[in-house]
Amino acid sequence: AAFLDTLVGTSVEAGVNMIHRRAIQRHHTATHLLHFALRRVIGTHVRQAGSLNAPDRMRFDFAHFEAVTPAQLREIEAIVNARILDNAEVKGYETDFDAKPKGTLPSLAKNTANACASSTSVATAASSAAAPM
Repeated sequence: AAFLDTLVGTSVEAGVNMIHRRAIQRHHTATHLLHFALRRVIGTHVRQAGSLNAPDRMRFDFAHFEAVTPAQLREIEAIVNARILDNAEVKGYETDFDAKPKGTLPSLAKNTANACASSTSVATAASSAAAPM
């Protein structure tokens, strides 16, 4: 704490490594694409239970009653890859939670009383497949 006190009033210059940031942004977008595909393939009960968006990898945690089958996984991958290849424009905006657009989902489920029996995590290194933003 004493060292920090010596820095009070010191000017600093902050910056963002944009190569690093863009890689994280691609993985953040991939979590949305994966959530969409999971809900389409295995059911609308799927809710995000956690995630990691790092420059070199992503992880998406969710609960489901059983393991995802190889056939379901191929379908999920096909949906996500098709959306990546669409290269649709991503628009960001901020709004009050209560004013969220119809059809949007909260990031994490509030009610875990109906949680499924098992928790599943899907991970991928999507940055090499995703177009730069």
